[in-house]
Amino acid sequence: MTHVACRKAKELDDKVQDKSKQAEKENQINWWKYSGLTIA
Repeated sequence: MTHVACRKAKELDDKVQDKSKQAEKENQINWWKYSGLTIA
């Protein structure tokens, strides 16, 4: 793999990881909201 292709692949991987981290955060927030509603 060329250096540029390697760097591009890493950038893509970072983006995917960011997305899944963001989704995880949103899931936690939704879970808290849902829990709050069921408890209240």
